[in-house]
Amino acid sequence: MLKTKESIELKWNKKWEMLKKSTQFRYDVLLNKYRAKLDGDIEKRRLKHERKINAYLNKKKLEYQRKMKNEIREMENRPPIIYKKRVSPVKKPLQFAMEIAQENAKLRDTNADGVGKCISCHQIKEWKELAWWHRYTRRYSTMCLMKENINAQCHTCNYITWPMGSVKKKVETNNEYDKSLLEKYGEEGLQKLKTAVHNYFHNKAKKYDLFKEVPKLIKENEELWNTKNFYTPKRKWRELWAIHEEVHENQINKLKKGENTK
Repeated sequence: MLKTKESIELKWNKKWEMLKKSTQFRYDVLLNKYRAKLDGDIEKRRLKHERKINAYLNKKKLEYQRKMKNEIREMENRPPIIYKKRVSPVKKPLQFAMEIAQENAKLRDTNADGVGKCISCHQIKEWKELAWWHRYTRRYSTMCLMKENINAQCHTCNYITWPMGSVKKKVETNNEYDKSLLEKYGEEGLQKLKTAVHNYFHNKAKKYDLFKEVPKLIKENEELWNTKNFYTPKRKWRELWAIHEEVHENQINKLKKGENTK
């Protein structure tokens, strides 16, 4: 068949139409996937917020009922009912210990009025403008409580050192951090930190005995708070830890009973 102008135009017009259809089809498939994912994410968030709202309302409902009963008892000249506050730990023991260690780091690095210096940029910041930062990631479970590894840092420098930050700025910030560590803890402190990192990667590091470490951290926390005068701590670490110890003791007793029955 001889080629003509019309046949060539027809061939390429057909190819163009086929390309448009296939491209539109692929786009529609991707769009449907994104839409399904987005709908799923929205539904998850809706359910999450719904659970939070229900939990909050149930908590406030119970609180109002108790206040109502006590107000009625007061009107009837009867003594009020004293309700025990239910305190439950929501963190795993290591996460619990790390939160205390992080708060202690900020307390050590601030003065009596809660003003401290960022370890990276050296700017003077108030308590609310400071965060705590691990020089080596908190995932290193055998060194996440080390004093040398946790220091007060401003939120700006903290954000720079996140994984999604600029690599150049991250390196500069960490270099300043290391210089400050050297000034703060000396060569021995910095070497101790590097040795801990080395031991972690070579499986030589010892795990924390949290039921010995946490009471020490709580005691240190209380002593540090006594040197501050800007506000009192919001969390009662000792009460929260008592529940952890009770749960731990119950687990040990269950294991012992299981061994005795065998």
